[in-house]
Amino acid sequence: MDFFDISKQEKPERGDLLISNPIMEDPNFERSVIYLAEHSEEGSLGFVINLRSESQLNEIIEGLDIENIPVYVGGPVEQNTLHFIYSLTSNFPFNEILEGSIEIQKNVFMGGDFEQLKSLIALYGVQDLKIKFFIGYSGWSEKQLQKEIESNSWVVVKNQDIMELFENKDQLHWRDIMKKLGGRYKMMSNYPVDPRLN
Repeated sequence: MDFFDISKQEKPERGDLLISNPIMEDPNFERSVIYLAEHSEEGSLGFVINLRSESQLNEIIEGLDIENIPVYVGGPVEQNTLHFIYSLTSNFPFNEILEGSIEIQKNVFMGGDFEQLKSLIALYGVQDLKIKFFIGYSGWSEKQLQKEIESNSWVVVKNQDIMELFENKDQLHWRDIMKKLGGRYKMMSNYPVDPRLN
């Protein structure tokens, strides 16, 4: 049996993580951790949560004076669009979801009224708000994601710690999750990006 054959897995669902196989050839998703925000028979949508862009939010949004809010590259599709996911926490003064938000899973939401969000950030900052911003997204057409899973592109991870979505681990996040999965995944976490250099 091929060591990298991960084709037989549970079917993905909204709220799962997709972890790229270390031998994946698509450079857009090398060592990627994707949060699956939508998944249905019509297609799927997710955000790469461990690839930080070179931009800060205040460089993208006019009138936002708070610095050091990173923006991540959500994927290769429509990189001229801005998206966000967030979770309400007991520490945050505002405990109602934003108008227009979509619930992905319990206590994790996608999008919503951006002007309302800007007002909240201006009032309270983001230190107690679990939120992540993305330019672009990752998208799959009908049945495309399942075909990619069957062809060994993705590890489907269920029941992840929600708060890990909002940590700024960047590329190390991929390795950390693979190690936590244990077994051969732990061994795969040490696979070199370019095996020719070994």
